[in-house]
Amino acid sequence: MKKRLSAYLKFLEDVKTSPALLASFDPKEMAFQIKLFQQERLIHLIVTLFIALLAFLSVIYISVVTSLAFLALCLIFFILLVFYLRHYYFLENKVQELYSFYDEIKKLKNEMHY
Repeated sequence: MKKRLSAYLKFLEDVKTSPALLASFDPKEMAFQIKLFQQERLIHLIVTLFIALLAFLSVIYISVVTSLAFLALCLIFFILLVFYLRHYYFLENKVQELYSFYDEIKKLKNEMHY
């Protein structure tokens, strides 16, 4: 997903700078792509929250029952949480960037018609 979103943002940058690409560009297609990325972001938010809940519950369990196996499990949950947070942070920021691109491209398309 990271590669796809980055490639799409690069394509939008090219659309902004190229009048030929801008003339043939359909903002409705971009709105559809934004919707897909929003759904992906929502799924990752749910998974991230679930992993955070598991990490929190494992810490509580470790404080009650000290076990090396559960300590390892707790560590795994926290490692997963760090990676999920990084990925969600990327998705959130890039989707926000998509909103900006959408507004800019729509404005440029409207200026072309005048």
